[in-house]
Amino acid sequence: MFLKTIYRKIPYEYAFFFRNVYDEIVKAYLFLFHILKYGNADMFNNINIETTTLCNRRCGYCPNSFFDRSLKHNEKLMPEDLFIKILRDLKSIKFTGRISPHFYGEPLLDKRLAGLMSMAHAILPKAKLEIYTNGDLLDIPLMENLYEAGVRNYVVALHGDKKENELNEERIGCLRQEIKTAGKKVAIDLINLRDDSYLSNRGGLVSVKNIAKKVFCQYASNALVINYAGDVLLCCNDYLGQVSFGNVAKETLPEIWNKPGFKKIRKEIRKGIFRAEICRKCSAGAVR
Repeated sequence: MFLKTIYRKIPYEYAFFFRNVYDEIVKAYLFLFHILKYGNADMFNNINIETTTLCNRRCGYCPNSFFDRSLKHNEKLMPEDLFIKILRDLKSIKFTGRISPHFYGEPLLDKRLAGLMSMAHAILPKAKLEIYTNGDLLDIPLMENLYEAGVRNYVVALHGDKKENELNEERIGCLRQEIKTAGKKVAIDLINLRDDSYLSNRGGLVSVKNIAKKVFCQYASNALVINYAGDVLLCCNDYLGQVSFGNVAKETLPEIWNKPGFKKIRKEIRKGIFRAEICRKCSAGAVR
């Protein structure tokens, strides 16, 4: 989305103001889009599917820095048959939004990634496959494999210090040029994260410097989040999976999404009514 690309380039010191403007525009756009496509304004446009819990970084503003969920000896992988079941559920509602294989793990560490993305592209050819990654493992051979699997979009979050991030920006720039020279059209957005950037406190689990009062939140409404076990969570900030509305191994995605309790909490938090403890503690959402 063009607006999202612009928003990611806004300097952090202006993020509070532009985040509100951006969120209002996105809210209006999604309302109209969902009405026209699904006949229902309450519909997700993105889905995050955790294929692996493993991550190679321990960033201070991420719960992985002090929980052992993402360590190698604790790695959990989503079974392939469960992944396929999710794709088929999405096909049943003619889903054409964004599919991203991540939660708090690093997707490029999943050796099955190209195969999983190939299945996603085959079942949902009109969906947008987008990889959210720290970029440490991103190289031309991997990008070529993922390109053949249908991946055309990446979001690379830079988590190092100033010097490391500058080197990684240069490296990503070279990858862009190489893939372009090879005749492949691939978009790579960069997010340069710093301790003083506007960051979520992940439902109160981590401490961040810039916290503002939340007035409403679209996270639960815009993106459906599924962990490796198939649990459908409240949103991407529910690191510990405290609020689950069902499991896709036992129910369909439409059944879970349309549960009265799930619909009610989405409606409330869109209005700024935060009853769940995790929502009351969380700094994500529109701010002022």
